[in-house]
Amino acid sequence: MITIYSIVTTMFVTSILCLLLYLASRSMLFKKYFGVQSLFILVVCCVIRLFIPIELAFSKVILVPQLLNPLKAFFYQTFSVMGFTFTMIWACVFMWITISAILLVRFIHRYIKFSRYLGTLSNLSTPQIDRIAKDIISPEDSGNIRIFVYLPTVVPVIFGLKQGTILLPIINYTDEELHVIISHEYEHYKHHDNYFQLLVELLTIAFWW
Repeated sequence: MITIYSIVTTMFVTSILCLLLYLASRSMLFKKYFGVQSLFILVVCCVIRLFIPIELAFSKVILVPQLLNPLKAFFYQTFSVMGFTFTMIWACVFMWITISAILLVRFIHRYIKFSRYLGTLSNLSTPQIDRIAKDIISPEDSGNIRIFVYLPTVVPVIFGLKQGTILLPIINYTDEELHVIISHEYEHYKHHDNYFQLLVELLTIAFWW
């Protein structure tokens, strides 16, 4: 059964899960000791709880009339706009979906714009990078990964899903340093970490607050 209590609980629990997921996705220590599979489990938990805002059989309702009664009164109050009558809860849902949609469109626009920009760039690699990358990247993936020295980049990062682009800052790395950096970013590509990062971005868009 869907109630005000179940909706509030769902929003609270899913927001906490999204926050944990965001922090975990940014932590290299978490990925090292718990693996990307743990992030996937968090994503699944977020999505399941988001789309099933019901009171579970084992749920225990904590009666806090000082909080729940005013909350229920607030969400169920009605108001009219241009002849249409709404409850506050549906107004909040409409605002939530509208802002999420705007943020999603902006995210897609920026992603496509940057992808197209990278596609227009000529070869910004160096003989040193090409030599080291050839020893690291498998022949099967060599056609799907490009490596650029990119001025705005502060730290090494890989961008893209199927077609990966490793962006390196303008720093005179030693061969050993470059080997570690390219190997690290290539591991992200092989383990499809950017797909999980995309899921995290979409969840943070949905829970924009």
